[in-house]
Amino acid sequence: MRIRWLVMICLVACGGSAAKSPFLESMPSKIQGNWSGPSPASDFTIDVVLYGPAENVRGTALTRFYGGPYSTFGSVVSGTESKLRWTNTNSGSSAEYTVSIIDATHIQLTDAGGGVPMTMVQR
Repeated sequence: MRIRWLVMICLVACGGSAAKSPFLESMPSKIQGNWSGPSPASDFTIDVVLYGPAENVRGTALTRFYGGPYSTFGSVVSGTESKLRWTNTNSGSSAEYTVSIIDATHIQLTDAGGGVPMTMVQR
């Protein structure tokens, strides 16, 4: 009787379910951190803070335009390590960006509509 219970406990504890390992879910994304861009500098700047695992990246962005009337707006960022959606907190409009990791301190964001790629630098 004891052996049967021991076998059942071992089956459940040793992977009897198909659930993902909590260790794998908590691995941070490679794009986690503080980012600034574009690089080289332009008539606007974007400061971004990203956190979370690769499959569930979250964050915030602050965009400042310097050419013409000074304008600042915030965005909520969500998505995955390879595709991010930025939603403007004032207007509710959103845009999707494909993310390419260049190296440990640089990423490139490309507008899903085929816009000019923008390089961001980790701070």
